[in-house]
Amino acid sequence: KSKERNITNLFFQLVEKGYKENRKVEDYAAMIGITSKHLALVIKKTTGKYPSDWLENYVLLESKRLLRSTDMSIQHISYDLNFSTPSHFGKFFKSQTGITPKKFRDSIVNK
Repeated sequence: KSKERNITNLFFQLVEKGYKENRKVEDYAAMIGITSKHLALVIKKTTGKYPSDWLENYVLLESKRLLRSTDMSIQHISYDLNFSTPSHFGKFFKSQTGITPKKFRDSIVNK
């Protein structure tokens, strides 16, 4: 149990520091010194979600925060979050929220 808790805590520490640059579960597993399959099993068991879900969640929360609280362009946000293109960012955001980054920002501005 405590070993699983340590793995989970270490995973979240690493994700907090590196989610912008690094979105591969395999890389986090390598940093911890375990297989990606083992990391997935431990994180799913201890949190109810897979590591990839947590990584997507961090990126989504940060993208919402940036859209909400900065005047950075959507293009700038997409590159800041390490998406290869603004189009990839837009597709990711829409797949997670059902709306585009622009519509999300406009809905906040117009409240």
